[in-house]
Amino acid sequence: MAQIGSGILDYGQQYSLTGKKKKPQYADIIRTQAAYLPQLYAAKEQREFKEKELGLAERELTQTGELERERLAQLEGLSKQEMDLERQLAEERMALDKKLAEYETKSREGIAQKGMAQEKKQAKIANIIGGAQVAATVISGVSSCCFIFIASHGYLHPIVRQYRDIKMNARNRRGYYWLADRLVPMMAKSKFMSKLVEYLMVKPMTCYGKYYFGLNRIGAMFAGLTKFWLIAYTVLGMRPPYRRKGTNEVV
Repeated sequence: MAQIGSGILDYGQQYSLTGKKKKPQYADIIRTQAAYLPQLYAAKEQREFKEKELGLAERELTQTGELERERLAQLEGLSKQEMDLERQLAEERMALDKKLAEYETKSREGIAQKGMAQEKKQAKIANIIGGAQVAATVISGVSSCCFIFIASHGYLHPIVRQYRDIKMNARNRRGYYWLADRLVPMMAKSKFMSKLVEYLMVKPMTCYGKYYFGLNRIGAMFAGLTKFWLIAYTVLGMRPPYRRKGTNEVV
């Protein structure tokens, strides 16, 4: 168009100079413009190529920005996961330390309780054994043939003596003496009777006495048999007071 305008101006200039009006030659103008078409197309292609390059560069920048944002987001996520993991590990470590402290405390308490129980048991044994001296004094004043437990063991066990002092009263003592006056001579004559009394009365009641004072656990199985003999002593002691043979003791 610039060239077309340029051609028209040329004709106008000629008219102003010569005073003659000349008709423009459009064919020449078109040929002149056609000669510039390759340059125009080349310029257009160059402009489109640059636009494409700019578009590609812009897309690359956009993709690069998105990738960078994704990478930052991943790094932030990893950092958060690491922080969560460290916090979880710290909490687990604190919980483990707390459990260890509780276990150590319970262990110390258990050891202390066992020590106290052992001391209590030893004191109880000492108390029971201490009564043996009194038992020996009692035995020295009474004929040994009158005691079933002495006839079986050869001595009065401290456990038996202590349990007797707690459970015996006037009635069941009278029944025990009445039974002893008859069983002891029979035990002296018959080994079978001696073993029968030993395994049905003496040993079970002695074992239960140890359980009663907290010295064993197996003695609990003889609780029924011990109760039976205590009831038997009570029933036999329902008779009136009488004088024992040999000692003339009134019971």
